[in-house]
Amino acid sequence: MFSVAKHARPLRNLSARNPQRRFFSPLAIHSRFPATLHYYRRANRPSLFDRKEIGNRPQDLYDDGVEVAADGLVYPKLERHESNGATLFPNTFSMQEFTRNHYDEFLDLKDAGETVDVPRIYTIPKGTSIPESLILIYEHLAWFSLQPSRGMSLRDLNRSLDDFFDSAATKESVESWLASHPFEAASDNAEEAWKNV
Repeated sequence: MFSVAKHARPLRNLSARNPQRRFFSPLAIHSRFPATLHYYRRANRPSLFDRKEIGNRPQDLYDDGVEVAADGLVYPKLERHESNGATLFPNTFSMQEFTRNHYDEFLDLKDAGETVDVPRIYTIPKGTSIPESLILIYEHLAWFSLQPSRGMSLRDLNRSLDDFFDSAATKESVESWLASHPFEAASDNAEEAWKNV
């Protein structure tokens, strides 16, 4: 397990907004990347959107939807099946399947004559510091999310993520990433297999 005490920050008052909601416990909350992580970015524009709009956004990834609260802000949130930020993975079977499935969808849309942005993979190396406006939550298995550290507008969250990715991530085409990360070389989803990458 990662050393949570060294590089993790606590989430405070997450359940205070809704005392009836049951949250699960994250494995850790980090202020530095504990492993090299990858983000599948479907669009060149800011990609997070209000999850309530998914019906009007057929080309967007459901995983890029976030919950915007009644006050218009996006808060850090812990739920088992929905992240409230950018979803990142180490190079595991899950990342490979996620990338290949979504890239196949992109190719199908392109072949059908749809106008779609060309997706890219953003890679953030182990040890990268996270700005104060964001937190990295190790949610479960090999699943991480980069979320706001406090309530902020969706526009500000997308801007914070874009600024972070612009300064910290290596960006490459999906084809290039898949060529340099063959499926056979991916680790399984167990922490011991990928945490030292």
